[in-house]
Amino acid sequence: MKAPERVVIFHPAAIGDSMLATPVARTLRKNFPDTKITYWSHGSLEKILLDFCPAVDNFETYQKDAGLISHIKHLTTLAPDLFVDLSNSTRGRILGLFATIKGARVCSYRKQKTSPEKTIHAVDNFIESIKDITVDRPDNYFPSIFPDSKTLAAVEEKIGSTAGSTILGIVPGVGMLRPHRGWSLENWLSVLNHFENQKNIQCILIGGPEDASAGEYLEQKVDTDSKEPNRIKNLCGRLDLKETAAALKLCKVVVSCDTGPAHIASAVGTPVIGLYGPTLLERSGPYGNDHLALTATDSCQCLAEKCCRFKKPTEPGRCMDQILPLSVIERIESILNQAT
Repeated sequence: MKAPERVVIFHPAAIGDSMLATPVARTLRKNFPDTKITYWSHGSLEKILLDFCPAVDNFETYQKDAGLISHIKHLTTLAPDLFVDLSNSTRGRILGLFATIKGARVCSYRKQKTSPEKTIHAVDNFIESIKDITVDRPDNYFPSIFPDSKTLAAVEEKIGSTAGSTILGIVPGVGMLRPHRGWSLENWLSVLNHFENQKNIQCILIGGPEDASAGEYLEQKVDTDSKEPNRIKNLCGRLDLKETAAALKLCKVVVSCDTGPAHIASAVGTPVIGLYGPTLLERSGPYGNDHLALTATDSCQCLAEKCCRFKKPTEPGRCMDQILPLSVIERIESILNQAT
C-alpha cells in the first residue's frame, strides 16, 4: 500500500499489554520509515513510549473520563490516514468507523479466543492486526524499548551496586487485581536467601507502589551474613516507569510472575524467567522466553479466572504453589553461569 503520512495507534491499555504491542509500532516504522506515528494511550505511558521507543514520534493522552464525542473530535484533529485500533473495545470500533468515514484506512485488533490446545502469543496476535498492510518484519520484535544512558546511570546510582556485580531482578508482586497469579513471599524469600551472600550477585526488587509492602517485607526478612552488607535493594514503588525500564535493562535476568514488569523486561531485551499458572504461558508469557519459564498451568483448575477457587482471593493460586523455589534457583543459576 502507499505509505501513510499520519498513523494513529489507539491503545489505552495497561503497561503489560502496551509493551506486548510495541512491535506493532516497530513493524510500521520498518515498512513506512517516513510516516509520523502517533500513540494514543494513557498518560502514564507517555514518557516510556515517547522517550524510549524510537518507532513513536508523537504521544496523545487518552482522557478516560471524556465522552465519545470528545474522543471523536480529538481524532479529527489528529487526521490520520491510517488508524490502528489495538484496544479490542467498542469505543475503538466506533472511532475506527468514524476514521473510515473520514477516508482513513483502519486496522483493528481482535483478541483471539484462547485455549490450552490452540493459541498464539499476544504479540503475534497484535501483529496480525497490520498483516495486510505490512510486508517486512523486524528481525526481532524485541528489544523495542531502549532506555537512555542518563536514566541508566541514575538507576545504577540508586541501586548502588558494587562494580562487577551481576544484577538479578526479582518482581515479587503482581499488583492488586490478580493476586492468584502471584508466588508466595515465603518462596521469594527462599530464592533471595540463596543469593543474598554471594559476593558477585546484587539482587534488586522491582515493582509498583502496590508492591511496596512486599518489597519491604522481603528486604527486612532476608538472611544476611553479618560480615557482609545487605545486598538486597528494594526498589518497589520507588521508580517511575522509565526508571523501571532502565533497572530491568541492567539485570542479567529477571524473575517474575505474570505482571507488567515481566513484559517491560522483555521489551528492553532482558531474559525473563516467567512463573505461570492461571494464565497461559503460550499467550501471555514473556515473549521469546518460553524456554526459561516454569509453569504450573497443567495443574491449574481455575485457568483464566480472576480468583483461585481453592484459596483466599488475596492469596496466590494453589497451582502457583507447585512451582518450587529450588526449581527457580536452578533456572536462575543456569542463566547466571552462561558466558556473557
